[in-house]
Amino acid sequence: MNNIKLIALPLAGLVILAAMGASSADKAPAHPMMSVEVLQQIEHLWDMDEIRKTPLDPQIINSTTANGWKTDEIYITSRITPQGPDRVFFIFARPVQPAKKPPIYIDVSGGGDPGNVTGGGRSLNCASVNIEWRNPHVQHHSIWAEHADKPAMERSMWIMKPDIKNSITYAFEVGIMRVIDYLAQQPDVDASRIAIGGSSYGGWYSLFSAAIDPRITCVNAVWAAGGLDGEKSANGILFKENLPEDEKSAWTAAYDVLTYTPRIKASTLMTEATNDFSFWVGDAVNNFNALTCEKRLLLIPNCNHGQMPFGLKLIGSEGPWVQHCLNGEPIFPSVTNPVAKNATYSWKATGPYPITKATLYYSPGQCVWPGRYWIETEATQVNNEWSATLPEQFAKCCGEVFVTIADDHDRRISSVFVVRDGIDPGTSPCPLWSDGAMWDVAHGASAWRPIIGIDPPGEVQTNALSGIKIIPKAAEARFALITNSVILASGVASTHTGIRLVIDGAGEAGELNVAMVRRAGSYHEEVTQGQISYVKPVAYGASVTTIDIPWADFKGPKEAPALPYPFDGMRLIGKRSTLTPLTIQSIMLY
Repeated sequence: MNNIKLIALPLAGLVILAAMGASSADKAPAHPMMSVEVLQQIEHLWDMDEIRKTPLDPQIINSTTANGWKTDEIYITSRITPQGPDRVFFIFARPVQPAKKPPIYIDVSGGGDPGNVTGGGRSLNCASVNIEWRNPHVQHHSIWAEHADKPAMERSMWIMKPDIKNSITYAFEVGIMRVIDYLAQQPDVDASRIAIGGSSYGGWYSLFSAAIDPRITCVNAVWAAGGLDGEKSANGILFKENLPEDEKSAWTAAYDVLTYTPRIKASTLMTEATNDFSFWVGDAVNNFNALTCEKRLLLIPNCNHGQMPFGLKLIGSEGPWVQHCLNGEPIFPSVTNPVAKNATYSWKATGPYPITKATLYYSPGQCVWPGRYWIETEATQVNNEWSATLPEQFAKCCGEVFVTIADDHDRRISSVFVVRDGIDPGTSPCPLWSDGAMWDVAHGASAWRPIIGIDPPGEVQTNALSGIKIIPKAAEARFALITNSVILASGVASTHTGIRLVIDGAGEAGELNVAMVRRAGSYHEEVTQGQISYVKPVAYGASVTTIDIPWADFKGPKEAPALPYPFDGMRLIGKRSTLTPLTIQSIMLY
């Protein structure tokens, strides 16, 4: 069962037949966007027969035993290319004297920390494997012969010349399958129980690997999605920019995860950030909906690609999910999609353990996925049904809704999104937050989160009034934070002059960059496809300073509309010369 043939289906790219020697009678009509030449190239893309004739030639370069675990650092040959052998480097850790052979967890590093090859399976009672794939600057790393001249390995994801196999995606996926070949030969692990997981591109490749290798029985994908030809995520824009128009359909057919998702048989958990700039959550849910296997979804509200709101910690279901899949733990809970009756939503949740908590999340407006803000409302239970009512002041707004439940073993899952009709607060007057604040004061610091690429403050606290206290991480350190809740003020912005901030410098004057943002989190600051930032630097004094910023003072790109509203994000960037906190007592319209 190691041969996998590809065929084309109308409008859906390629799917996988987990069978040997698919006959011509099995083939559906060709994808209308693909040439016969492309189809011939990719039909046998993942056929491993010839590749497996190449000896693995394992080389253990380091082996240690400590605390009852043995860890090997290993190179194997995955394939031979015209430029030489691909040598895959991975770390393999397992218990020395287990009660029985442990299952295997393959931990795939993502894009943010390519040098991290520390396996994560020990806490899961699994043998742990981590495969290095994209950092040629560490001492031990995988050697992709065809891409030796590409120090930024991720860029070669988009290259398909001279043929479709000249892609780091192809090289890495073959490498993963060959590492599994090696593991299947090891007597001290159970290669019939294999899980794979990772975040960012690690999650992407985990889904991909499960689709093309039926030996994988469990997937734990975090902050990952397919469908790069869809919405304008950061990776979607990179896809469009790096490929000529005539190559996009071929790349999508061969390497887009969404192409393969319907063929995944492994039990799959997808954990997604609702405000992910890199892999938009809309694409992720499309991927989830296409899964036909056992599956669960967990949505983390107001989170951007691992950047959690201040004061909150990520509570996931990855560990229990892997235990469920590999070690026969009880089934996971399930939840129905919420159904609306006026402003009240109801749903059902079941599972082997009691459901102890359920939460409704509601995002008003029609802004882009990364620019949404999710209002949290706790639900109540009557018999087997849960219900929650939207905040009264926003009940007439359009938007998106989902629910998350948790059982008494703290296993959490979410529904998919449900659309709500109503008034668009981005264009029509709608109520503001309590007491006229421009952000969700009731949720305090958790209404704000760090900005990717700029250091967060050391701490953010709720102010006693309608503001926040920003505590620097270090002297002279720049800080940044963002909230998306201001979408709720957009419809009434035209009836006000601008924004009023009351800032307490606590003995230290300074400057703060205040920005109103449209399409917050969209890649590129371009009017046509990315976010638009209207920025105003303001100086505050050492004591309490009231600062009024008229709309006309916010300066955007040359091509941007004259007025900053409607907007869906508010960003603050500043620096303190000492560790003295900066308190913004209130942020209001005036």
